[in-house]
Amino acid sequence: MDQWCLNGFLDGKIIEEILQVRGQLVVIHKSMSQSNAHAATFDAEYEIKVAKALARGLYHIIVMFNNIQHHGKVQLHTVTQVKPDRIANFPLFQDDKLRQKRTGGLLQPQVKAALDAARGRVKSQS
Repeated sequence: MDQWCLNGFLDGKIIEEILQVRGQLVVIHKSMSQSNAHAATFDAEYEIKVAKALARGLYHIIVMFNNIQHHGKVQLHTVTQVKPDRIANFPLFQDDKLRQKRTGGLLQPQVKAALDAARGRVKSQS
């Protein structure tokens, strides 16, 4: 295995650790597959509900990106989720700097709500 790692420019210690973790995952998988757990597929909209739940879990209030391209669809490059607590007190994210609609309301009120909640958490921690 040492020669194989050397030929593939791999660290043998890391490969050993990966194999140990894989072994642990195999044991966990086997113990879970022997349980009586099963998905409740009796609902006609089961797949839609699962997809919505997954999408909700992947929805982030605030993201930062380094590049935006328009090619029929908008593509963001180098996107990172940002926790509101980390940026709540930066001048760029104060209420007067948030994007507004032409009618005067906030364009993204959920961002303001997330920032306000984060400011409250930061204030209570200090």
